[in-house]
Amino acid sequence: LEEALENIDRFLDQLSLASADRAFLLHGHGTGALKRGLRAELPASPYVSRMRPATEEEGGDAFTVVELA
Repeated sequence: LEEALENIDRFLDQLSLASADRAFLLHGHGTGALKRGLRAELPASPYVSRMRPATEEEGGDAFTVVELA
């Protein structure tokens, strides 16, 4: 989880610099530990204004959609 959060932080930083408005994070299903960990930690990120599970049309619950601040 720690390594994933570091990689996501760098990714969100790059998107923020590029003035992107959202990101789709693929964490998969697996045991659900990564998904739960990311969704618990992401709200504290200065890059995240909102986040939600992806809709079925966006790829389903294997993705988290992050609205950038």
